[in-house]
Amino acid sequence: MEEHLNSPTGDDENQSDLWRLQGIFFEPTRTFKSIEKRPSFWLPLLFTIIVAILLWQAMAYFVDLEEAFLEQARQSPQTEGLSDEQLEQQVKYTVPFVQWVGPVIGPPIILFALAALILLMVYLFGNETSYKKLLGVTSHCLFLQTLIGSVLIILVYSLASDPKAIDMQNPVYTNLGPLVDAKESPIIAKLASSVDLVVWYVIYLLGLGTATVSKRMAVSKGVMLVAILYIIYVVLGVAWTVVWS
Repeated sequence: MEEHLNSPTGDDENQSDLWRLQGIFFEPTRTFKSIEKRPSFWLPLLFTIIVAILLWQAMAYFVDLEEAFLEQARQSPQTEGLSDEQLEQQVKYTVPFVQWVGPVIGPPIILFALAALILLMVYLFGNETSYKKLLGVTSHCLFLQTLIGSVLIILVYSLASDPKAIDMQNPVYTNLGPLVDAKESPIIAKLASSVDLVVWYVIYLLGLGTATVSKRMAVSKGVMLVAILYIIYVVLGVAWTVVWS
């Protein structure tokens, strides 16, 4: 009876997929134990896509996306030498893709690729788990990150006196990126933007979840292997910045 009272539907294995959507925010350990017993990932993936679509519609309400993307393209070193007419033509096709296609295909690509990379790291570290369990862990963490990020972005735009002045690439000050001028020091700005409180918390959750669904893995080890993947991602991002800056 006591166990039933502590859980919405009894034991961890019987917790519903809907319960897990709030559980990842308030009871992540119990949520990951539930995923370990009964892996699932489609519902959080669906909600991540819905939230991403709604975010772009909200941003389109606050700013003219074509105008914002055009200004961003003018400042990018990758488009140096292109005329305004060419940039406008690029933006004309880019905005609908980013606004509608990106939120639909982006989350699944990130989910399946990231879960596969974490699985590889688990085996390289000498532990065992299944791809489906890691899909469950990763999908719930991505949902949490997308929802938190979207709420913060909408708050920033709704409270701003001039939404057009907000940097669309880094609109929320949960990282150190805004402290560095990206035009003068693009590499330092890239490194500073990687120091992000929300991302670090997601790394911790991914590590906790990975350890929970893996055999004989400490939480510290799970966090470490996810952190290594993030460091590699940051290094590649800096390398890309060096090439194009």
